[in-house]
This record gives sequence, structure tokens and C-alpha cells, in this order.
Amino acid sequence: TIPVGVQVTRVLPAPIDAEVNWETEELDDGMIAKALDSQGTLRGFVLLGATAAKQRLALTKLVPDLIPAQV
Repeated sequence: TIPVGVQVTRVLPAPIDAEVNWETEELDDGMIAKALDSQGTLRGFVLLGATAAKQRLALTKLVPDLIPAQV
């Protein structure tokens, strides 16, 4: 159960054509929900609360095609 008053901090929706399963982790002040495809690749996420929000950059880097590869 998510505490009352927790607001969605960040959302990166999975592509509409991607088949994903959601994996969730409850935190003291919110939750991290990850959308994973059949290969286990992160395709999107929802971060609730301050603790989860700190994971935004690290998770964003794991989503393919969002950040160009370094040359």
C-alpha cells in the first residue's frame, strides 16, 4: 500500500507496441515500478516518492534508444 499523499514523481511510459511485465518495489516513501520486456530489458518506469526519484537518471540510461550511444 502506497502512503496517502505520495505523488507520482516521474513516469516514462513503455512504448505502446511493447509487451511488458511490471515489476514493483515498495519503498518507505513510495515505489519503483519497472516495465520489462520478455528479454528483461527496461522499457519504461514509474517512480513514486523522493527515494525512487533519485533512481531516475540511472533507470533512464537503461532504457534503449533514449540516450544515444557515446562515439
